Amino acid sequence: MVGAGLKPAPTVPDGWEVKRLGDVFNIFAGGDFDPARSSNVQDELHPFPVYSNAITDCGLYGFCTYNTYPANTMNVTARGTLGVTHFRDHKYTAIGRVLVLQSKAEIDGRFFAAFINNRIDFVIESTGVP
Repeated sequence: MVGAGLKPAPTVPDGWEVKRLGDVFNIFAGGDFDPARSSNVQDELHPFPVYSNAITDCGLYGFCTYNTYPANTMNVTARGTLGVTHFRDHKYTAIGRVLVLQSKAEIDGRFFAAFINNRIDFVIESTGVP
């Protein structure tokens, strides 16, 4: 019997393993960026997208001359609306406290992004700021 407000435990298909995200991914947090090397428009000098914790425009903040993360990683919002995940198939820079998940093995990042968005509930405990 499931208690009020609790979801039943998901059934794990035969042949699958249960692992923590930290077992499958290296997890980093975005940081500061150099505004002198950034732009609001993408051009030859500023080819790399800059992503933040924002939900609008999939977190796109601007563009810069350098990248801090490789292609085929994911971003997960860690402030405001928690847990919104985007797969990135290109090099980019992550800023603020957006989390970056870089797989430790060959995986389908699009599958994991959809899984996180649709199957993982993030516990939010806060006062004024989640």
